[in-house]
Amino acid sequence: MSKDLSLLVTTVENLLLFFSIMVAWYFSNKQLKAIRDELWLSTFSDYTKRYQEIVERLPMGAFSTKKELDKDKVDGALPLFRSYFNLCSEEFYLNRIGRLQSVVWSTWQEEMQMHFRYPAFTEAWERLRKITCYDMRFVAFVEEYMYGKKEQKAH
Repeated sequence: MSKDLSLLVTTVENLLLFFSIMVAWYFSNKQLKAIRDELWLSTFSDYTKRYQEIVERLPMGAFSTKKELDKDKVDGALPLFRSYFNLCSEEFYLNRIGRLQSVVWSTWQEEMQMHFRYPAFTEAWERLRKITCYDMRFVAFVEEYMYGKKEQKAH
C-alpha cells in the first residue's frame, strides 16, 4: 500500500474514532442531564412534601399576625416548629452552597419570611434557639426577618 493511501486510511480511521467519541460524549451528557433533572425533581418534591406535612399539622393560630396561640399550644407544637426550622435550615444551606435554582430559593425564602413574622413562629424560635444548634448564618437570616434587624438577638 502506498504511503499516501496509508496516510489517508489512518486519517479516516482517526476521524471516525474522534466522531464516535464526540457522539458518545454528547449522548452521555444528555443522559447525565436527564438523571440530574430527575434527581432534582425528586429532591424538590421531597422538600415540598415535608413542608406540606409540617404546615398541615401546625395549629391554625400559628399562621396569624395576631398572637392567637397560648404558651401551652406553642409548647405542644414545638416538635413541628423544630421540624419546620430544620427544613428551613436545610433549604438555606442548599441555597448557600449554590444547589438551588434562584427561582426556587426566592419562592422558599418568601414563604419563610412570611412565617418568621408570625408571633407563634417567633415564640417557638425563641424557645428552640435555647436548645437547638443552628448555623449562625441561618440564625442571622431568621432573626433578620423576625426582629427586623441584621444583628443577632442575644439569648
